[in-house]
Amino acid sequence: MRPDAAQDRPVSADFTIETQDLPDRSDSVNRQHLSRARSPHPSPSAHTAPNNRARKGRRVANLAFILTTAALAAALSTVPHTSAAFTDITDNSGNALTSDTLDPPTSTAATGGADITIDWTATPDSYATGHRVYRSTSSGGPYTQIAQITPRTTVTHTDNPADGTYYYVVRSYYLGWESADSNEDAATLIGVLYLHNNPSPPTGGTSSQGLLPLDTNAPTATSLYNYDTDRDAFAGLVIAKGSGLGETEATKIQRWMYIAAGGLDLSTAPQLTISTAMKDFSSGKNATAEAGLYDCTAAGASCTLLASDTVTSNPWPSSWQDITFTFGTLSHTISAGRALVIKLVVDGNSDDNLWFAYDTTSYQARIDF
Repeated sequence: MRPDAAQDRPVSADFTIETQDLPDRSDSVNRQHLSRARSPHPSPSAHTAPNNRARKGRRVANLAFILTTAALAAALSTVPHTSAAFTDITDNSGNALTSDTLDPPTSTAATGGADITIDWTATPDSYATGHRVYRSTSSGGPYTQIAQITPRTTVTHTDNPADGTYYYVVRSYYLGWESADSNEDAATLIGVLYLHNNPSPPTGGTSSQGLLPLDTNAPTATSLYNYDTDRDAFAGLVIAKGSGLGETEATKIQRWMYIAAGGLDLSTAPQLTISTAMKDFSSGKNATAEAGLYDCTAAGASCTLLASDTVTSNPWPSSWQDITFTFGTLSHTISAGRALVIKLVVDGNSDDNLWFAYDTTSYQARIDF
């Protein structure tokens, strides 16, 4: 027997298995394999050995692929499988997104005087960074930011603009987020209040009036007119001797009133300056004048005396001359809507009645704060 014939037998057996396991090969290939299996002793041929070697190589490669695939499948079958399943719907309503409105501060209150103090109640939103203070010269705005106040718990600001009346609102803020306006409140910065006649500026003689205006506008009139044509024929105002600040007779008192648009802080030491002369410009006479500062209703009634001062001169000036009443440091705020009232009287022990001049550029009667 030829050596290659013995080697062909196990290969031929493999061929048979292969053709049975791989039915997808063509019929001509299967017929070749079966023919080889039936003929254990094929006749030698010059082309037989090379063809056998080629086919043998392909069969070995195919067999290796089959074995590798089987081994891989067996290995994969031992890998444990995992799976996941949703058994129920979880309630996450507690994590739902919500919206919020940054609340403005409340109870904004402005108090005027020598400066303006703005107070408010902080926004209830604790995450707010702080507050912004806005100011306008007109009620309702437009407003201009004048201060940014932190932390949120700081609820006051002092403003020092020029003399005049101002309107304030406050807003809370957080990052780039800003609340709506708080309530608006007004206050007047008062460095000076001027005593006027009515009308002002004066344009001619007028009869006396028990309650005259007091405001922040400096006098513009250049002539001093007669302010009490019902009392005498001379320029200015005459006040007759009376019984002090308790006097009520119209000819013996004169009052001026300023209504506070916002609160009016009188924590400074106000002073009243006014020009005066002895009646008829008489000389060598003694006199005492007294001034009182009051907190009254807007109608000038139900007044509370805050401070007073007297000026005595011997002799009293026989020509127009300024005198000053000093009221001392006060600790009082006139509430918004109420009035600051000045009352001027002549002491009954004076030698004669007194003249007073005001509301002109030369005679600027005024209260300095």
